[in-house]
Amino acid sequence: MLLWSLSRLPDLSLAWRLLQASSSAGHRADGLSLSGPFLACQQRGLHAEGAELLLERLAWGGAMSAAAVAAASALFAEIGDAARALEVLEAAAKHGLMNGVSQQVWVACGGAPGDLPPSRIASVELGESYAKELRLLQHVLETAHRGDVASVCAAVESFGEGTLPGTRHWLKVAGGPKSEVLEEVARRAPIGGVAVEVGTYCGYSSARFAAARAARGQGRATAGRAPSIVTVEVDLAHAVIARNVLMFAGVAHEVETLVGHSEDVLPWLAERMREKALAPCIDFAFLDQRGSRYTADLASLEQPGCLKAGAIILADNVLKPGAPLFLWNVSRVGGGFKTEVKSLSEFAMSEVEDWMTISTYHPEERDEGPPPAPPQSVRALEWKAEQMRARAHQPDYGGSGIGFSEWAKFAEEMRHELQSIGLAQDVRTPFRAAPRAQLAPR
Repeated sequence: MLLWSLSRLPDLSLAWRLLQASSSAGHRADGLSLSGPFLACQQRGLHAEGAELLLERLAWGGAMSAAAVAAASALFAEIGDAARALEVLEAAAKHGLMNGVSQQVWVACGGAPGDLPPSRIASVELGESYAKELRLLQHVLETAHRGDVASVCAAVESFGEGTLPGTRHWLKVAGGPKSEVLEEVARRAPIGGVAVEVGTYCGYSSARFAAARAARGQGRATAGRAPSIVTVEVDLAHAVIARNVLMFAGVAHEVETLVGHSEDVLPWLAERMREKALAPCIDFAFLDQRGSRYTADLASLEQPGCLKAGAIILADNVLKPGAPLFLWNVSRVGGGFKTEVKSLSEFAMSEVEDWMTISTYHPEERDEGPPPAPPQSVRALEWKAEQMRARAHQPDYGGSGIGFSEWAKFAEEMRHELQSIGLAQDVRTPFRAAPRAQLAPR
């Protein structure tokens, strides 16, 4: 929190000094802590300083260093400093920190093909920070085809389905049946605007959106034109891994990745759009962060007038762990949205039900004035969902987490309680759990 506060000051020198003192004392800042300084660099156009931050503070060894090197060198290349990008890559090669994405940057920066440093897959220790996400990146680099979005997304799904089940670790991507909804909504959204995703994680859904929009002729990132997708990620380490995945898939030029808390990034993004006279320009938004943030984040896009009439808002995990307050807001009369709820199985948890909501924006049907206060029953369910969400992250910090059977029971209870207070009465495509005999043992 102190580092975040110092990163808000006009002079960033105190933030840099705190990072240096922390490092000298043997403390390593994680991706969440570093998101504040990196956001400050992004918002102030200090892109070279942001790239150096990745190299100095996130490249702490092994696979994470290789990912940080690839992302940092690509950032140098994007701001036109190919010489610095090649210098970084040459130094990385001497320490065996070149991965397949770094090789792409080398070639893009004009590095001699004959001098192309060899790539190396660094080992990942199961107990190290971000081990799950780094193993996912390695799996993509080893099994997918460079420049093939479908192949990259299939590799992400195969990792989540074949590697993690039974470990109590959950790969939070909208894969499997949910991916069909992602692509359906991307096709249905109005043409010509910007897509905003909140919750990049490892870049899976961003890659799918980029491919779907390109199929409709919506790819806009040619010379002098901005990317058609903006994605927001709170954890700098996740953002770095996502940039590696997107570069390997060949769609990084279509996706701008902003780092920081959505409550800090989205108002700034909306102001940037207004300054460029682009509002309203958002035709599609995907909410895939903490469900308790959905309502506030949607308001950050709607209230400044950034949403186009007819824009589609897709939200994941509305049942599991749940987003009761958001569901109430986009379902109520006078809220300005028409919402359908889709029931389907959670990715890599075939026996667990989840909901995705598809809300179409109709500003002419929105009541004037502030929205009414939600019923106490909705607030009680919101608290219940937040407690479950907190437990779901425990395996990442050495805790026990939640088993699949407990998830299934929780989702069933949440469905009953939401419908008992009048929400999601007409869920489309009712969920059907796989027969127990077909379920893999957990």
